[in-house]
Amino acid sequence: TIFVFTVIFSLSLSNLYAEENLSNIENQNEENNEYIDEEKDLDAETSDEEDQISDESTDIQNANDEDKVTDDKHSETDEELNNKDSDEGFENNQEETNLDVNEEETSSEEDIEEDLVTKQAEINEQQTEVNSEDDELDVVELKENLVKLGFANWDNPDDQLNDETKAVLSEFQSYYQLNVTGEPTEETLAKIDDILSTKLQNGFRSEEAKIMKEKLVKLSFANWSNPTTLYASETEAAVRAFQNYYGLVVNGIGDEATLNKLNEILSTPLQSGYYSEEAKVLKEKLVFLDFADWDNPNTFYASQTEAAVKQLQSKYGLKAHGIADEVTLAKVEELMSMDPQKGLYRQDVIELKEKLVSLDFASWSNPNTYFGPQTEAAVKEFQA
Repeated sequence: TIFVFTVIFSLSLSNLYAEENLSNIENQNEENNEYIDEEKDLDAETSDEEDQISDESTDIQNANDEDKVTDDKHSETDEELNNKDSDEGFENNQEETNLDVNEEETSSEEDIEEDLVTKQAEINEQQTEVNSEDDELDVVELKENLVKLGFANWDNPDDQLNDETKAVLSEFQSYYQLNVTGEPTEETLAKIDDILSTKLQNGFRSEEAKIMKEKLVKLSFANWSNPTTLYASETEAAVRAFQNYYGLVVNGIGDEATLNKLNEILSTPLQSGYYSEEAKVLKEKLVFLDFADWDNPNTFYASQTEAAVKQLQSKYGLKAHGIADEVTLAKVEELMSMDPQKGLYRQDVIELKEKLVSLDFASWSNPNTYFGPQTEAAVKEFQA
């Protein structure tokens, strides 16, 4: 019994120790598990921190990349703006491109525009001002050109822009309807160059020369049967004669004044084939001056009128082309205003002669329009 009790008691103690050991093992395992869990949590936290660090690093890298892109864009913008400035030709206006560039560009462009306006105004003013400095104006050449154009006769022009030269310049400007200043302005110099460069002068050929020569023939200043395009010495001589006859500046060049006068004469209605009141008045005067005997002159300027005008022109040394130009009309008025005198043919001479006959100072049976030597002698006898 005691043995059994002892065995049982031993077994109980063994079980008790076994249970205690098991409990200790379970506690140890539990502690180990907790430690493992803590290790895992720590590892997880470490991993999260590393991920966060990695993310932050990535963000920093991305930010750096964005800054680089921005810098690249700014660099491209600078290059584009510089290229644009170069393409558009804006001088002294290359500016830095930044956030304030618009305000700076606007201010700079306004300044440049103002400068350009000012410079243009200065240029315009300089173009109308006279500059007699040797390096800008050759006064000798200017005077030589004025001689060629018939406005002066200097044998050996000097380089002095004196009062005499300015007076000639004023005459030139007035003649060609320029602004009269007496100074060698840009307008004046350009006109001189224009006239001297025309083909209507000696040594050149042109269709205009042929047309001009035909007009000179019609006005009895030449007699070419078949005018050519060559403006030779004969043409120059005819032009000089025309210019002298009509009171133009004589230079032998077909300038605008000469061409205008040619056209003016050849476009008058006082020539064959035209009707005008002026023609009727002229015909009445021709009758009074005994160059015609129309009983009732009309407005038609026909071949008979042309013949009467040619007769008058020939008698008084005018160009006998049959056109009642200004020279012919002036002669008619001169003859009409004169008192009866030797050499005149006028209707009032008949009346004068009849009175001399009635006073027994003459014995003409049929007095005519001619105031000849006999008429002159009778008038002197009466006056004595």
